[in-house]
Amino acid sequence: DVRGFLTFVEALHDEEHATDEAKRVLFASLMRTESEARLLSVVTSIADGLEGAGDALLRSGRLLSDHALGEWLAS
Repeated sequence: DVRGFLTFVEALHDEEHATDEAKRVLFASLMRTESEARLLSVVTSIADGLEGAGDALLRSGRLLSDHALGEWLAS
């Protein structure tokens, strides 16, 4: 169903924004504490990876959405 698919793509968009916000909150929290450099490096790397995964999911969802809509319009 097209409506359900578009709802799914919108949810991916929301999740991508949530990963961005989580990274900002984590970074702000680490900056307020006296963290060791190693911990800061590891946590920042993990946050970057999670944000990258969210971005990739959003891009994939948009590509899939464009393809699915193109197929739907062509039929």
